[in-house]
Amino acid sequence: MEWKCSDFKHLLTSELYAILRARSTVFVVEFAHIHLDIDDKDQNALHIFLIEPDQIAPQVFAYARLLPGDDVDPEILIDKMLTATLKRDDDTHDQLICQALAAAQTVWPDHAVHINVPGLKESFYNGFGFRKTAGLFLEHGTPYLRMAWRADESRRRMALAKSQLEPRFDLASVSLETDALPELSQRLGVLP
Repeated sequence: MEWKCSDFKHLLTSELYAILRARSTVFVVEFAHIHLDIDDKDQNALHIFLIEPDQIAPQVFAYARLLPGDDVDPEILIDKMLTATLKRDDDTHDQLICQALAAAQTVWPDHAVHINVPGLKESFYNGFGFRKTAGLFLEHGTPYLRMAWRADESRRRMALAKSQLEPRFDLASVSLETDALPELSQRLGVLP
């Protein structure tokens, strides 16, 4: 299995198919959220995923989509976050969050990153440095919160946590193995 980070145009057809299959399996079938998953936002997003390459059909075990801000919503947003059933009893979801935050900081350094999470998961995401900014609101009939992560605040909190307890993950140790990030960053004009 390997972690990948790619913009839309650098996704292989087999990777895109595996991502869409995983999203449909989790969101539409498992969670019974009847909605059109393909929302015309994938083309401008950054895609982070854990994939098991296979000659016949690669399988995605974890996925998150990072959306850059736009005129309507200027905030960077992590959405479509999922973990396959087989990977829910290990630290794959934790790794996914760290990979997504590392990618966001690489492409959009020092920008706040936002996420909508089920209300019952607030303390879990607090552990990664996310803080509640809005909510509760209903999304697919479930109470959700909007949370934000800011690099400077999270570094300060992680330093404090390290002095008291071992942190879950050190974001500096998360590596992004991709050739697409520098090109994407230049295209978006966010890195030199």
